[in-house]
Amino acid sequence: MKLTVKQAAAAMLLAVSPLTMAADIDGTWHCEDDFKAGTTRINSVLTQQYDSASSKTNAQGQVQIYNQGQLSYQFDVSIRGTFAINGRMLSEHAEQVNVQLSNQPQDMQQAQVMRDELEKAFKAAPPVELLQIDDQQLQYKEPQTGETTSCQRVSAGT
Repeated sequence: MKLTVKQAAAAMLLAVSPLTMAADIDGTWHCEDDFKAGTTRINSVLTQQYDSASSKTNAQGQVQIYNQGQLSYQFDVSIRGTFAINGRMLSEHAEQVNVQLSNQPQDMQQAQVMRDELEKAFKAAPPVELLQIDDQQLQYKEPQTGETTSCQRVSAGT
């Protein structure tokens, strides 16, 4: 029986122990994500750090919300919390979330609603399925939406 590349990669991922995966995630990652729904596009650029020895994680960066191609809202984001890897699932628990508006939108009331929604989303982030962790890339999938995110390693953990 000959395995496809995808089957071989999946088998290798399943063979990796959770402890190895936790240590492999240690370090700093640059993550960019782009999501589009109708005329709205959400772009996030976060620098995420993981330390498996303490189970601590933190992230900081920006989230931009575009409507019909125009930047509507821009938020600076910082998150501190903990993480755990169970099998192929990465769970993060945000203990502190700070979302601050960093532009001057036309509708400040709607900006506050968007800020509150972002904060809730970060606090209630569901576990994600780890697809790949190596020296260069961290890739995961949000099981409910199927959305895949790729992060590039900035530096390794100590």
